[in-house]
Amino acid sequence: MTDDYFKSSSSNSLNKLFLNGELYSLGLGVQRDTRKALDFYRQAAEKGHAMAQFRLANAYRLGDGVGVDLQQSLGWLTKSAASGLPDACHNLGLTYHEGLGVERDPDQAVTWWRLAADQGHAKARRMLGLAYFLGQGVESDPAQAVKWWRLSAAQGYLPACIDLAQAYQTGKGVEKDLAQAAKWLRLAAEQGQPDARYNLGLIYYHGLGVEKDMDQAAKWWRLAAEQGQADARYHLGQAYHFGLGVEKDMDQAAKWYCLAAEQGQREARFHLGWFCFEGQVAERDLAQAAEYWRLAADQGHAVAACNLGLLYKNGEGVEQDHEKAVKYFRQAAEGGDPEARFNLSVAYDDGQGVEKVLAQAFKHCLLAAEGGYPMAMLNAGTSYSKGLGVEKDMDQAAKWWRLAAEQGQGEARFHLGYLCFKGQVVERDLAQAAEYWRLAAEQGHAVAAGNLGILYRKGQGVEQDHEKAVKYFRQAAEGGDPKARFNLSVAYYEGQGVEKDLAQAIKHCLLAADGGHPMAMLNAGTFYSKGLGVEQDHEKAVKYFRQAAARGVVEAQANIGPAYFQGQGVEGDAEQTVNYFRLAADQGDRKAQVSLAQNYLLDMGGGKQDLSEAVKYFRLAADRGERFGQLWMGFAHENGFGVEKDLELAKKYYKLAADQGDSLAQLWMGSAYENGIGVEKDLDLAKKYYEMAAKQGVREAEQRLRALGNLNHH
Repeated sequence: MTDDYFKSSSSNSLNKLFLNGELYSLGLGVQRDTRKALDFYRQAAEKGHAMAQFRLANAYRLGDGVGVDLQQSLGWLTKSAASGLPDACHNLGLTYHEGLGVERDPDQAVTWWRLAADQGHAKARRMLGLAYFLGQGVESDPAQAVKWWRLSAAQGYLPACIDLAQAYQTGKGVEKDLAQAAKWLRLAAEQGQPDARYNLGLIYYHGLGVEKDMDQAAKWWRLAAEQGQADARYHLGQAYHFGLGVEKDMDQAAKWYCLAAEQGQREARFHLGWFCFEGQVAERDLAQAAEYWRLAADQGHAVAACNLGLLYKNGEGVEQDHEKAVKYFRQAAEGGDPEARFNLSVAYDDGQGVEKVLAQAFKHCLLAAEGGYPMAMLNAGTSYSKGLGVEKDMDQAAKWWRLAAEQGQGEARFHLGYLCFKGQVVERDLAQAAEYWRLAAEQGHAVAAGNLGILYRKGQGVEQDHEKAVKYFRQAAEGGDPKARFNLSVAYYEGQGVEKDLAQAIKHCLLAADGGHPMAMLNAGTFYSKGLGVEQDHEKAVKYFRQAAARGVVEAQANIGPAYFQGQGVEGDAEQTVNYFRLAADQGDRKAQVSLAQNYLLDMGGGKQDLSEAVKYFRLAADRGERFGQLWMGFAHENGFGVEKDLELAKKYYKLAADQGDSLAQLWMGSAYENGIGVEKDLDLAKKYYEMAAKQGVREAEQRLRALGNLNHH
């Protein structure tokens, strides 16, 4: 082609000037001298020699022998291109495409590329194809793009081979054909084109148009990596990292990641961050991890930004800064990372680095859940169940817990178990509750294991099995669940599912009590107050009773009253006696009601004598089935003591007490039926009640039976 332009010059003198420029430029037969070369080029160029004009344009563009002057370059390049020189037309198209010394003009770029392409210029054909593909300077036409790429590739221009391969891969402008894609990539790769080698490695890695082959993938990545192709270096690092086509070698992985990272490859920077964070290859270095992730985050790597946010949140490798944490969580979330969106939700929920706003917390939580993040699914369910930042909706709660459970979220399975157990949203299904809790327990969820133990103990939803109950109680207890520890204590105490062992029962009871379980505190107090399996210790008894009482255990409140009354384990205090009796009594404890009533009746030092209050609490105890309360109310109504005299009511309460085995009430009922007091006289019933009292050693009952001539010997 150059020879043709020599012949078209107006005289041989022009060619001579140009050739002299070439000789001095290349140092052929003469000492290389760029200035002399430019002098000859200028003389020829000024006389219209197209190639000399082209050389002079390049010199001004590159600053080769002269200062960089884009205007001079553009002027000489335009003159050369006007003569039809293909290289000049191509370069002038690039000049307009890139806006070098001239306003960017895609239309002009296409015009000059077409002139060069029509003359068979391979690079121009490739660029014209790109213009058609991108719709720059011409209407987008992928088929035309493929036409020009094919012509360029057929001339052996390797970038066009890659473009053509990608067209076949995507099916844009040509029917999708992965085998053709592989063919064109191989053609370029075998001629040493690094991008083609990298992409051919990807084709073998994914098995696109060829059989999947990790060895071939690693081979082509290595060839491209050794040529400095950054993405190939990263993928070769991946190959060594995970043993893909090569033997796993973390040192080699780090080497290639580092080389890629130095070239700005963001994935390599991200992985190097992990290497530093986890202490792989070298000593753990959180500050260096933060730096790699910062670089990757600055390049838009969402996961790196999220990880950097976590470092700022926790103060690892960087100074703790919740506002910066939120900044990176937000950046990562906007980049599509659901974990970052979840962490942003947590920030709004906790008010760390941002004002606490539950509605915002829920918004980001829901977005993260919709993005497939299991913890966000769990939290979305919890938010709906409690109405946190959103209106309460148990159907939605169940939906998100179910989705989280399908992702293996143990806490979600635990919640679903409760829904099935309680019959919320779904019909009550104890077998399904047991299944959810079993799955959660297998993932180490302590409370789920404890609940499953209760189902096995009671035979609810599963076949009753005390040994399995103990197994799950033990698992839950070892997982830190005090309720399960308490149930394990009960199992040892009762000998259910395990050999009866009072020492073990006490051991687990005390552990559960120290873990905050109220009923365990009550039992621990009982063990110490009665000296069951431990040395009797009233101070410890009171300590545990007081702890249980503070947590609302009524029986414990009732037990502290006598301790203060008797001064056992605590200094005697009549006022505290009454306070604890009243606390328990007002919550329905029958024994406390009787004790409080006795205090009001007898004025044991805790307050003024008050017959009406005594009657009030005796009646409460009686109506709750307390035998002594029933006996006393019978006496009160019989004698009009604090209440209106009423033999019918007296008989009612005495009978209730008698039927519970109270010997005095039985004696009264016998006397009532014998003498017709408040009832119709009935000697058979009289004898019946006298016999009941006599069996309990009441001599007066025996005497009445003798008097009636009907004493039974027992």
